[in-house]
Amino acid sequence: MNDYNEDFWKALDELVNTSEIVIDRPKGSAHPRFPDFIYRVDYGYLRDTSSMDGAEIDVWVGSGQKTVDAIMCIVDLMKRDSEIKILIGCTEEEKMEVYKTHNETRYMKGVLIRRCPAGDTNVDGAYAGGFGKRVSGIGNERGSEPDYMLPEGALGAAAARTANGRPCDASADGNKSPDSRFIKAEARQ
Repeated sequence: MNDYNEDFWKALDELVNTSEIVIDRPKGSAHPRFPDFIYRVDYGYLRDTSSMDGAEIDVWVGSGQKTVDAIMCIVDLMKRDSEIKILIGCTEEEKMEVYKTHNETRYMKGVLIRRCPAGDTNVDGAYAGGFGKRVSGIGNERGSEPDYMLPEGALGAAAARTANGRPCDASADGNKSPDSRFIKAEARQ
């Protein structure tokens, strides 16, 4: 079975490209209910969409080219739900910040799935496509390491490369051009 599904990523592209992206929690702002939590990457949602939690679909928006380049699959034990969050234009460093954000407490856990064609690999030769493949050599008996990522410190814009040397995600060029679909909004609860 081919683990990479281009139609899935094209459907996400269409959803994002036909939605207004609202950044209601900009990088550096505090969470409205947990003031000690500071957002390290712009966070928001796609207006007029719906997610498993009944709110709009959440997005993390990085500093790169505004294309869908990964998703986070989240389990929240406090809310007793699960959902995905779309990463748009995130550099490898921003992806690591998002990953850490969703794995900082025992109550929330997530896996990061990058948008890479099946068979593409990163610098250590580990599979980078996500979907059902465990990165070789990662993890321990307690399961505390990520299943779909390189170990911390092994990532970076230059490190996440495919087998033929191309960047694994389209956001690696650092394009910071403005996008008319983005708006700033009041913080949501």
